[in-house]
Amino acid sequence: QAFRKRIVYANAYRTDFPVPTATAAFLHERSSYPHYYDDDNTTTDTTKIWKKNDENNLIIATLHTRPSSSFRNSTEEEKKVNTTNEDDDSINTSTSNERLDEDLLLMSNSLDSLGWKKVFVDLRAEIPIGVKLPSPVLQIRKRLLENKNKSDNSPSKLKDTSTSTTSREVALATKENDSNRIIYPLGHNMLVAVSRCEKSASFNSGGRPLIHDLAHDLVELVFNHDYSSSSSTTDGNNNEQKKKNQ
Repeated sequence: QAFRKRIVYANAYRTDFPVPTATAAFLHERSSYPHYYDDDNTTTDTTKIWKKNDENNLIIATLHTRPSSSFRNSTEEEKKVNTTNEDDDSINTSTSNERLDEDLLLMSNSLDSLGWKKVFVDLRAEIPIGVKLPSPVLQIRKRLLENKNKSDNSPSKLKDTSTSTTSREVALATKENDSNRIIYPLGHNMLVAVSRCEKSASFNSGGRPLIHDLAHDLVELVFNHDYSSSSSTTDGNNNEQKKKNQ
């Protein structure tokens, strides 16, 4: 909670085996926590969700969650109630799974309530290893995706005229790989442009623009930070601590 800004980058479309999208961006398919297209929510251009908004067409969406202390307090109270009502003697597999899912939902909402900038990345075009699907399979897959798009929870819903979406909708929209290739999920190291040797540097070079974007954000935050207010706040806290010690 001490951090003023929090940024997370997440690979979408099943391209990250160690850290899937929902884990990286702490999404949950039962969470309705709002995710805004812009940090200040003043934009009217809602089409920028899923828009390729960087020169290398790697970033598919940049979303923001807003801090909510009231939400954190309510989820903490709910967790206390659930813990108090637990009966260890009646635990079975299905109850255990339900409790685990409740814990994951609580974790997702609690982290979102701290306030985050979430950058969702599509590295499929940069991963050279994959298998092209045959035409019959592509046709079946196309029909399945069309059926999915008819539901209220389809990825196309995110393109509706709105200033925000939800954790659930983002989780569902970034879950499926709708390309004509099965991509090997090698985006984990590429996301941070790992370069342990010449070969790995070459293989993961597709992620370098993302590192440049992150570096740009960090530099911008450093130069735009109001150090005078931070200094006065720190001095005030120190004075209060000295009074307590006295």
